[in-house]
Amino acid sequence: MEQQITATELAFNPHALKVTKTEDKVGWYFYKVAIPVSKRSTEGTWQFLTDLSGGHSCSVVDLGCEGRKMSCAFGFDDAVTEIHFVVAPDLFAHARDHDDLGEVGWEKIQQSSFGVMDSFTPFMHNKVQIFTTDINKVIRKLEVNGYNVMKRLSVYEDGWAAHASIGIVGKVWEFVGFPPNNLTEFSPWAPEECPFAHRVDANMSMMYENAVNQNPNDPRSFWISTHVATSTVDTDGFKTLFGMLKNQTGALISTHDDHEYCKVVTVDYTNEESLSNGGKYGDDISLRFIHNWNYQSLKKGNGDLWYSVRDYEEYISRVHERYLSHSSSPGEKATDQWRNWDHWLDQHIGIAWAETEGCTDKNKDITEALLAKDIYLGERDAAGDHFYTAYEDVSMAVEYSTATCSHGKGVPNVCTCSKLNSNLLANTTECAGL
Repeated sequence: MEQQITATELAFNPHALKVTKTEDKVGWYFYKVAIPVSKRSTEGTWQFLTDLSGGHSCSVVDLGCEGRKMSCAFGFDDAVTEIHFVVAPDLFAHARDHDDLGEVGWEKIQQSSFGVMDSFTPFMHNKVQIFTTDINKVIRKLEVNGYNVMKRLSVYEDGWAAHASIGIVGKVWEFVGFPPNNLTEFSPWAPEECPFAHRVDANMSMMYENAVNQNPNDPRSFWISTHVATSTVDTDGFKTLFGMLKNQTGALISTHDDHEYCKVVTVDYTNEESLSNGGKYGDDISLRFIHNWNYQSLKKGNGDLWYSVRDYEEYISRVHERYLSHSSSPGEKATDQWRNWDHWLDQHIGIAWAETEGCTDKNKDITEALLAKDIYLGERDAAGDHFYTAYEDVSMAVEYSTATCSHGKGVPNVCTCSKLNSNLLANTTECAGL
């Protein structure tokens, strides 16, 4: 049964959503988030990742023909999670040939909408949250490197959590932590900015203690949440998504709609795997969908409406339909179209089943559910099956990873030399080592 928590309970206990959770022996867990990046932003993104992101063990994987996967790990080595930025200029990304959008156009629109980070805008709900032990130090480094920083406060237990947000490739990268002594430059989230959406569910005291105890000179940072701006969370696409997350992966889904300006749906896990891979040290990871009806459309300088969150969702859905839709070719199976790809699948949250035991059954269950619901996706094989799934009108794709087993046959690995991101279709040896 879906958990129901009242707004009053949450006001007094930010961790109320976790009180009644049950713990299974094994289960699914959030293990990564991926963000598409334009080719022109490659160098700046890599510099940010290595110097300022708070991540460690950063690396670049050559995906072929100027394709790159730039990644950093977060948390401790025995419970690592990752954030990826994917550059793939040759992949399909446009709803219509030669339109001025694609990942390049939307990146420009969203990044420019942030301005100097002095006021909230619709696409600022698209963000990742990173816990840091010293938010003052982080802010100083960001500002020295030319970043504009939005500074906010949210209620946390009997005090505050501090938020320091910057814009990077059209997304918000937000550091959270215990507030500094001087709060002059900070202000609480305004009611119309939906404070509930920004709250910190992870255990900051536990993360701080573990990070400092392990390495006081260079404490680790933790990825704790990914947020997605929506125009609604009540479409058939969202209902299908939430149904699969609940039924196929055992996710805990909580809805909060007792708010003047927004509706928030939070997805998370509590089981042995989630506690060992993002949760063991207090870094409980959540996925949050926010419908903030006060912030839906950008405006031009003259006040006219410009692009909206709905435009963004519809555009991505049109790209998915264009390149992932099932063909009516005689004799072609639905799974044959799973060999297709578009660059917006590189915008995804990764959910993994890491155990060998039960992997085949989970893989089969995911496969059957995807076929039954006729959902667009791209399947890839990298030491196991990965189902990159596109739900209608949802801008964030979902990756179901059964990385210890494979169920399908003839599943390609990635290769960005092919517009369909397939090493089986690429006429090159550049991707042979992947």
